[in-house]
Amino acid sequence: MNWIVRTSGILQQTQKIFFLNYNTGYCGANTQLYKTTNAGLNWSLDHVFSTQIQSLYYLSSNTAWIGLTGDTSSKVAYTSNGGVNWVIQGLQPYIGNVTDIFTIDNQTVYACQPTALGKIYKTTNGGLQWGYQNVPSDPIKISFIDTSLGWSGRIGISKTTNGGGIITYVGIISINSNIPNAYKLYQNYPNPFNGQTNIKFSLTKRSFIKFRIYDVTGKEKTLWQTDKELEAGTHELHFDANDLSSGVYFYSITVSDGTSNIRFKETRKMILLK
Repeated sequence: MNWIVRTSGILQQTQKIFFLNYNTGYCGANTQLYKTTNAGLNWSLDHVFSTQIQSLYYLSSNTAWIGLTGDTSSKVAYTSNGGVNWVIQGLQPYIGNVTDIFTIDNQTVYACQPTALGKIYKTTNGGLQWGYQNVPSDPIKISFIDTSLGWSGRIGISKTTNGGGIITYVGIISINSNIPNAYKLYQNYPNPFNGQTNIKFSLTKRSFIKFRIYDVTGKEKTLWQTDKELEAGTHELHFDANDLSSGVYFYSITVSDGTSNIRFKETRKMILLK
């Protein structure tokens, strides 16, 4: 059996390849995503991302997740319409490359990000919320054969028989899908707080949000990226300030339509006591 070179149309060095069936396949080459529908005989450019493609997994021709290079955050790109639109989903709180993705179904997805030491990311709602599970090593690869049985590895292999166990959620989660009457940023609770606090906010429509934390001098102290697109409803950000010193801080939210059109912006004060 021989190997035949089939890279017609690919203009970059390839990093990742995924075939959905005999004819349909996808290739990540630097920031460019290529697609073939004739078993690799020809490849056409499907999309260009802002950072390099590190991993990819297609559940169907419509549904896929792609792991990207972490510049200011760990992130995956998600599509539900065959790549017509891609939504960036942030993996918090660590920054780094998403080296592998494995999809069980359109709700349950795992992702490896090796700088998140001893952790694997998991979502059970299609990426609306990502949390992490603790593992014995710092995996860069992961594979499952069903919802319970899976393996991850880097130096050595780890195995789970219960889907990886408890998921710890850090960052933003949706707590109420009812559409509120107005945009609102609530006072964090508890406040004052020691280590961790929760910040609730409401959106009247699907929006892009940016969350930032500042000290009293105006210096940005955000420890992880919170820029993402969210549906209308009430959401809550879980903020871990264990790496910050005691003092007064300010948290700010900016809500937009994804362009320069600002829908809502507000800043509130919080007090960290250790």
